[in-house]
Parts: sequence; structure tokens; C-alpha cells
Amino acid sequence: MKQIWARHFTELQAGQRRFNRIVLHATQGWEKATSAEDLCAGAAREDAPKVSWHFASDSDSLVQAVRLKDIAYAAPGANADGIHIEIAGRSEQTLEDWSDLFSELALDLTARLVAELCALKEIPIQFRDAAALVAGLRGITTHAEVSKAFKKSDHWDPGPNFPMKKFMETVANYSRQTIGVIL
Repeated sequence: MKQIWARHFTELQAGQRRFNRIVLHATQGWEKATSAEDLCAGAAREDAPKVSWHFASDSDSLVQAVRLKDIAYAAPGANADGIHIEIAGRSEQTLEDWSDLFSELALDLTARLVAELCALKEIPIQFRDAAALVAGLRGITTHAEVSKAFKKSDHWDPGPNFPMKKFMETVANYSRQTIGVIL
């Protein structure tokens, strides 16, 4: 896995974080083979805004931008206990857009990563909406649900047409296979 380290994050000692959720995001950028690398390179610049994420994905690559032990600045309310993944795409995408070849490849690569992270950090492979987040349930969610739950941002990514059911099924399928392929 490629690594392009973000400029802004909170560094912690190993073992200081509790992992409750994986938060999915859309990059709000265009779909291209270098989307993950370009996004992370932007966050690594000296003049980068104060945002970050743990991983970014596109159709053919995963890039790590923040170490898992550290806190990324991705979704207020879920930063301290979340693992954040930016997926190349836009919140405005239709279901058809999320079903094109680029997105299918990006979602598959991301699902493999999520399955491994769930196994590594013992996070249940269950989608959690805003009410579940407020109740403190662990699992997989989106930036939109974090925004609804904690009311600290107005982001709605990865968007209402994100194929969550299919994505969760793919994560579950990968969780049954050998872990350790990506991480």
C-alpha cells in the first residue's frame, strides 16, 4: 500500500485509541486512476487545509495518509474513535454512476480494506445510522450519518445513492476470506 502522509492529524501513542467505527467518505473529486494519490498529495502539502483521513481509494490503489494509531480530521464527532476512508467519487453521483467500472473497482478495493480493518480492530460488519451512532453502537457508517448524529458538520457524503447494501454484502463476503491481503 502506498503512503502519502497528511500534514494535519493528532499523533497518539500506540494503544491510546479505541476503534468504534469505520466512516466512509466521497472525495468530492473526479474519478481517475490517480484520485487517491492526488487527494493525499494535496493533504500532505505545507499549505494543506486542516483535514485528513486514514485511507483513500480509487479504481486501482489504496493510499494511507494517517497511521491507524493517530486521529484523522475527517468527520467531527467521529474523529477520535473512527477510521476514515475517502472513496474516489462525488456525493451527487447516481446509483448508475456508482455502478460504472471505475466505481465498481474502487468500491471492491475499499470493501476488502474495510473487511480487514473490521477483523483487525474487531469492529462489527454492521451499518450504523445516526441513531445507532448516538447510542454508541460500533460498526460501519458514513460522513452523512456522522453529521446527522453529532451535528458538527453538514457533509452528506458519500451521498444518498451510495450502494450501501451491496457494499456491506461485499465487505461481509471478504471477511469470510483470508485476511491480511491489504494491510
